Amino acid sequence: MVVNSSANATFLTKFRIVLSLPIKCKSLATRKEFLVQKYLVENLSPNQIAKVDGVSRQTIWTYLRKHKIPLRENDRVAHNQARTFGWKWRAGKRVKNSAEQKIIEKIKTLRNAGLSYLEIVKALNTMSTPTKSKDKKWHLTTVYRILKNLK
Repeated sequence: MVVNSSANATFLTKFRIVLSLPIKCKSLATRKEFLVQKYLVENLSPNQIAKVDGVSRQTIWTYLRKHKIPLRENDRVAHNQARTFGWKWRAGKRVKNSAEQKIIEKIKTLRNAGLSYLEIVKALNTMSTPTKSKDKKWHLTTVYRILKNLK
C-alpha cells in the first residue's frame, strides 16, 4: 500500500488548525439581564450565581460593577473586607484575628530584617504558616498586600 505523504501532511496541517481554534462560550454573567434577574429579583448571592453559571465569583463581581447593578450592603461589606488578612467578622463587627495578627508581626519582622517579598513567601511556606484559606500556599501578592495594608 502506497501512502501519499504530501496529502497526509496537508490533512494533518488542516486538522491541527481546526483543533487550535478557540471555542467561545459566552457566560450568562456577562449579560446585565441575567445578573439583574439572579441578583436583584431572585436574591441570589454572587457565590450562588457563580455556581449556577459555572464561573468564578470574581467574574460575577466584575460584571455586577461593570453593569452598575447596585450591591446589597451586606454583599458590599463581605466582598470588600471579609477576606482581609488579620481580621474577622463577629456579630457584624470587624475584630482582630489574633492568630493572623501574629503572622502579620512575623511578616513585618522578616521584612524589617531585609528579606525580599520572595524570601518571605518561601519562609512562610517552609514553616507551613497557615493562610487565610488554610490549605493554600503563600504568594508574593498576598505578602505585598498585607504589608501595604499596614501603612
